[in-house]
Amino acid sequence: MLLAAPALWASYQIGKHGKGTAAELVSWLPLEPITALRDSLLARAQVLPSNETVEWLLAAPSDALESWRWLGDVVQAIPVWLLVCLTGLLLLVLASLYRQRRRRGVTELPREYSGARALAVNDEGHAAMPPSDSARGAVFAGWITLLLFFGGFGTWAATAPLNGAVVGEAVVKVEGNRKSVQHLEGGIVREIRVREGDLVEAGDVLVVLDDSRTRAEHDVLSQQYAVLRATEARLYAEFSRSPHIDFPPDLLVRTEPYVDAAMEGQRQEFESRRQAIGGQELMLKQRAAQLQEQIVGHKARLEAQQKQLTSVRDETESLADLLKKGLVTKPRILQLDRAAASLEGEIASTAAAIASGREALGELSEQITQLQKEQSMKVTAALHDVQSRLLDVEPRLRNADNALERNAIRSPYSGKIVDQSFFSVNGVIQPGERILDIVPHATSLVVEARVRVEDISEVRPGMPAEIHFTSYKQRITPTINGTVVEVSADRLTDERQGFAYYNAMVAVDTGELAASPEIQLYPGMPATVMITTQERTALDYLLGPLTASFNGAFRQR
Repeated sequence: MLLAAPALWASYQIGKHGKGTAAELVSWLPLEPITALRDSLLARAQVLPSNETVEWLLAAPSDALESWRWLGDVVQAIPVWLLVCLTGLLLLVLASLYRQRRRRGVTELPREYSGARALAVNDEGHAAMPPSDSARGAVFAGWITLLLFFGGFGTWAATAPLNGAVVGEAVVKVEGNRKSVQHLEGGIVREIRVREGDLVEAGDVLVVLDDSRTRAEHDVLSQQYAVLRATEARLYAEFSRSPHIDFPPDLLVRTEPYVDAAMEGQRQEFESRRQAIGGQELMLKQRAAQLQEQIVGHKARLEAQQKQLTSVRDETESLADLLKKGLVTKPRILQLDRAAASLEGEIASTAAAIASGREALGELSEQITQLQKEQSMKVTAALHDVQSRLLDVEPRLRNADNALERNAIRSPYSGKIVDQSFFSVNGVIQPGERILDIVPHATSLVVEARVRVEDISEVRPGMPAEIHFTSYKQRITPTINGTVVEVSADRLTDERQGFAYYNAMVAVDTGELAASPEIQLYPGMPATVMITTQERTALDYLLGPLTASFNGAFRQR
């Protein structure tokens, strides 16, 4: 661009003055590229409006200048007035060089400027060029331009705000990155239902594994579970002394033959145990009833004996008066006394029989209670054993159910199949091995940028950023704005290059992206992110190193 500026000026002078000063000013320059570029500019200016010539030059559409695209970026960042001032400064330099060469004199002019004024020959035999008013005007214009340049540049450098930025290489990613599909247990591939590049929905079956081993384990555990649940229901019925078993609903709704067999077996065992325990209790209760009847009989006899004893004693008392009067004999009284003593003995014997019967009845009651207690303890112990076995079998059965369900490997996301690893039936998948990847449908795009460690102090979530997608030509592709949404909590290291960095996730402005249909983003696309930091002036940038040098100077160790 700096070479193009004097060429543009020279072309302008040629167009204005024809042959003359402008041609003389550039005649001594051995720069064929400038001449070629000038001719190209003149040809371009014939078909373009005058105000588009400089824009065409800055755009650099030629494929030959494509490698100098960075130079166009720098020039586009410089104000237009500064370019004009630089052109004036170059004009002043060319004029000064021309005057020096004029004093020395030249032998001849280049051939391409054959239309220039004829040269006079001085005493030394050299060609001398006559004075030129155009050269003086160019020198004066150069000095004016130089003053304007330094004054304008100083004002611009002190007042114009320039946004600082942290620049980092980046890559486009869908939110959450692409997802790898793996299998926990692995197995033998029985069926492959997708291919590379297929679009799938969440829940679609991707690969089906052979389920022979998994199903056999599942069936064994399922039978054990059914037997244990039926046994648990039977023990609950025995513990509560229920006349029948209330099986759980999850068993009643199942139609497998082994479930029906388990429930029927527990019904039969329940009836058998109930009859055995009931028979023992019935025998004890019958003996208790007999003892109760005996006690009732002993009580009746005791009551009769007590009545007889009372009658004998009354008769003895009535005969005692007659004995005193001599109306009865002594043996009669003694006979009544013997009868009373005999009745008292019988009463004591009957009372002892009643006490013995009551004791036996109490023992029978204790036996019945002990029998029921022992039965409850046995049922409780068996119930605890069954429940502990259920605690072992139930999670294993759930795992077997999940493993059986996982034999049909389903897509956890909606997206596109990429990087598929298995393509043949009967292939063996190792536990935890990656099968394929799914790129989810991009509901939102993020750009993952690498920030240098020394720049991380200036990067925070919420800061604005500019994203340049380097896969597209920068001249025709607009910059997309974004926002920093996340910064990694710790530094990361590239294992191959040993480069330390921080990850910064930048959310793309979907509105701007939708307004630029020429931009189609794909995961993995490279980009450059410029995270906007604090504003500084150009003077700050120029004086910053000098200030830092002064701050570090005059320090004694």
